[in-house]
Amino acid sequence: MEGPAALRRALEATVGQPTSLRCGALFWRGYLAFFAADYERTQQDAIEALALARELGDRPNEARVLNTLGLLETGPDPRGSLPTLERSSTLAQAVGDNWCLAEATQNVGWALLLAGEHDAARAKLEASLEIARRHGWRELVAWHWWMLGHTVYPTGDRDTVRGLWERCLEGASDVQDGLATWSLGLLDVDAGRPAEALERLEACRGRMVSAGVGLDLPFLDGGIALAQAALGRLDDARGGLIAAAQEHAGRFVWAQTMTLVHLAHVERLRGDLPAAQTSAEQALAVAEHLGHRGLVARARHQLARVAAARGDWSAAEHLAHEALADQAERGDHLDIPNSLEVLAEVAAGQESHQEAARLLGAAGSACAELGLARWQTEQEQAEALTERLREALGDDALTNAFGEGEALSLDEAVVYVRRARGTRKRPSAGWESLTPTELEIVRHCAAGLTNPEIGERMFISRGTVKIHLSHVYGKLGLRNRAEVTAEVMRRQFR
Repeated sequence: MEGPAALRRALEATVGQPTSLRCGALFWRGYLAFFAADYERTQQDAIEALALARELGDRPNEARVLNTLGLLETGPDPRGSLPTLERSSTLAQAVGDNWCLAEATQNVGWALLLAGEHDAARAKLEASLEIARRHGWRELVAWHWWMLGHTVYPTGDRDTVRGLWERCLEGASDVQDGLATWSLGLLDVDAGRPAEALERLEACRGRMVSAGVGLDLPFLDGGIALAQAALGRLDDARGGLIAAAQEHAGRFVWAQTMTLVHLAHVERLRGDLPAAQTSAEQALAVAEHLGHRGLVARARHQLARVAAARGDWSAAEHLAHEALADQAERGDHLDIPNSLEVLAEVAAGQESHQEAARLLGAAGSACAELGLARWQTEQEQAEALTERLREALGDDALTNAFGEGEALSLDEAVVYVRRARGTRKRPSAGWESLTPTELEIVRHCAAGLTNPEIGERMFISRGTVKIHLSHVYGKLGLRNRAEVTAEVMRRQFR
């Protein structure tokens, strides 16, 4: 409490005085306000301090204030923050302010991390670490381990990531305690220990409230909701994720995207497919704004899951393959098992039962290799799919196909999926069984065209249209044109 009191006295004593003392006090008050989540105060103080620093020609304070403004901008627009942070770093180096140089360089790395540029982020983080270690700045060193962990987390190297985040905790301030605990909670949920994560996260949240660290609370609230979801408490999880996403919006859009992905996941498991679609589309839009291909892939995966839940196998397959391609190219192994699972569901829906069993076996093997566990509700769904495949294939064929998938390495599974794409047969019934010609006739039928009008549009006879419609009725289990039109409308708006 001594620091804020001293700053208050300094600012009261320098009202109306354009001095470096006032400029420095404004900088520190705004900088500290950032971690208390008082972003309006941060911006006001930084803008006033920057104008004063430039009026005085005070380059050291200008460098520090630019760092604060850049840090403030990393949340909503990480790529847009880079010029300001780079300017801060250049000025800090010119005036010999090593603390600001280390801080601004680290924040450049942070901005690159938020944009999904992990290799470039690591280079900046390492450069900052060298300066921080040389001067014994433990807090910057702790930040380094936390940020570095998030560049490694998508690779699925759980042991390395846990080690980095635990090192962060060793020298952590209050704000780092909250963020590192949230991060470790992600690992615990992934590993099938949501009850342990929930206990740790709730205790940490209490500490953050007592310490007045507002910046951490939306992260912790989202982590608590994620643990609840993994335990099957989907209604509680949904409310927590909605609140966390709203808190992150416009402030930390990287975290907002992850939270929206989790929200889409929960809403789908609750059976609310329109809400899941909306959340996943919002996540995709924010991820594309960030230019973060890893988060784009996660959002597409959720959209693939929603499409599969609706039986729209073509859309589900296309989205899942898009996600898988980015995951494989980036080395984001953590998410590949999820893509394999949705593609297994697609293959089953298209009656390619052996392929579905192989993919399900490959997904299970990948989860075991990466130390991942399904949520309670997901496990029930995976078991139900396995039983469907057993009924279709029989015990021996299911066991053999499943074993073939389990024998594949992660890389081999990705190659197998890409090679198998587009080779499976069309199912015998359901929407996905319709041929392109039948689909076009259905669209014209829903638009109100008569058989002669459809025939004229498609250059076929009215008798051929009638035959195609009879096939459509049989495949969809419908009786007439009115029911076909109703089914088209239902699929468009559900």
